[in-house]
Amino acid sequence: MNTLMGTVHITETVVPVAGVPIILENTEEERTSKKLRKRELVTTGFATLATVHAGHNIARSLRKRKERNKQLREGEISLKEAHKERVKNNVKDVASLGIATLTIKNAIEEWNEAAKHRQETSSFKRESRYRAQKRAERRARSLSVPPPRI
Repeated sequence: MNTLMGTVHITETVVPVAGVPIILENTEEERTSKKLRKRELVTTGFATLATVHAGHNIARSLRKRKERNKQLREGEISLKEAHKERVKNNVKDVASLGIATLTIKNAIEEWNEAAKHRQETSSFKRESRYRAQKRAERRARSLSVPPPRI
């Protein structure tokens, strides 16, 4: 329903949430709802990327270690060279695992932030439903019609 009240243009938008429609009669509520949904998606995306990146770093480090061991078994490098490579690459492996650990820590923080945003979005939608119900009740009282249950 589009109405012109004074100088404020108010629109009704039905946004389904868990099977229950919410009527947003305020363009500000619509903008806030969209902003919260976008923030939730972006945060979840960053958390997913951080998780994949951490797993990739660990897998790459293990893959290189297996490759060095295979070279030693096949005789492509001598025992002395293998020892030298192992010592040199142990530092790389530890550094790689340290970076992966930091990446995992960041991924956990991103997932926690995504959970916070999900909760914030859910809370906003719950409040929007409540406000929409109150608006419908006020409208019904002014028209003396029983209010619809949302």
